[in-house]
Amino acid sequence: MPTVDRKRGLPKLGAVARVGEGQLRASPLTQLPGVLRDLGVDPDRVFAEVGFDPAPLRDPESTVPFRKAAELLQHCVERTGRVDLPLLLAQRCDYSVLGIIGLLARHAPDVGSAWRAAIERLHLHDRGAVITLQVSGAVAFLGYSVYERGVTGADHVYVLAMAIGQQIMRGLCGPDWHASEVHLPARRPRGEAPFRKFFGAPPRFNAESAALVFPAQVLRQPIPGADPAVHRAVSALVDDLARQSPTDVGGAVRRALRSMLVAGRASESGVAAAFSMHRRTLNRRLRGEGTSFRRLLEETRCDVACQLLRDTDAAIDEIANGLGYSGSTAFGRAFKRWSGVAPQSWRAHHSTRAGA
Repeated sequence: MPTVDRKRGLPKLGAVARVGEGQLRASPLTQLPGVLRDLGVDPDRVFAEVGFDPAPLRDPESTVPFRKAAELLQHCVERTGRVDLPLLLAQRCDYSVLGIIGLLARHAPDVGSAWRAAIERLHLHDRGAVITLQVSGAVAFLGYSVYERGVTGADHVYVLAMAIGQQIMRGLCGPDWHASEVHLPARRPRGEAPFRKFFGAPPRFNAESAALVFPAQVLRQPIPGADPAVHRAVSALVDDLARQSPTDVGGAVRRALRSMLVAGRASESGVAAAFSMHRRTLNRRLRGEGTSFRRLLEETRCDVACQLLRDTDAAIDEIANGLGYSGSTAFGRAFKRWSGVAPQSWRAHHSTRAGA
């Protein structure tokens, strides 16, 4: 029977060959020392308390381990007592936090093209999460999904990601832009006022996934000041980077699965089709990396379930439906297979309520 990793609160599904620890571009965190100082807290002391080396924060082009960055963000929220700290950090960010990908987006012909470029290429410097874009009728959902395993503090990462997403949208659409709704897979804090003020829209806490919700017609909106020549030049540079990037099928499948789970359509045939591969070819490549599609799907479902159980008050039925199970009974059996305990028991042991 699988055991529970008490340190991270993540059910262990057994030994699996990892393709490398997820990395996050340091740029969104480079302003963190300044935010902490403004709140009257010594950043060097805070970094030392969590064992975080601040050196990469002096270079926005460097990367930091995804899990370590999330732990740092959670520690800063707890240390300052400011659950809105990710919002304070995002206020100092714009499209440049995405580096060359952000520059490509800034000079795309329209908003939809900008985000599709970011979605397709984010993995070149960020490995641990994916940007997602879904359109349902007249409504668009711009989301962010963590696929790195064992992330403590994912709820604060989601808040930061949605806040930065809004900042980027304001850069693309104008300073007065705001979402119609904001979905946050995080527990409702005592005070919602900072969130309502920042987003200019009602935040929906305890959501199944993180998303900015807005009219789909915005995606067709031209980007003021976009330069086609700059877009072509940057696109060529990014394509060169993509060709030099090592192939990582397992990581690519994790990214695809996380996006597909958000859309409610995760399947082996769907993933294979997305990579223009036959299912047998996909499975052969995964076996060569020491894993399998079924294994990656189970890990992804497990990770999402744990994050929602730990960081939100979402009902078990809602989590089960969001992960594609027929009901709470089927989900409960699967979760007990992963962790050895029922979802309710796991939540009681691991639930966090920072800022609640």
